[in-house]
Amino acid sequence: MTIDELRHAAMNAGGRVEKAGEYMLITVESPSPFRGTNYGYQRYFANADGTWTAG
Repeated sequence: MTIDELRHAAMNAGGRVEKAGEYMLITVESPSPFRGTNYGYQRYFANADGTWTAG
């Protein structure tokens, strides 16, 4: 996936993208039906060709 595709997927899920060097973290927060908040995280790392892979 490209960085634009990752950003688009995160924004559609109501999340945010944080990039730091070769790594990117997508965080999605949603209300829990049992009080509190559910958190989802996915880390990606940069490939040599400019694409990103989950890992």
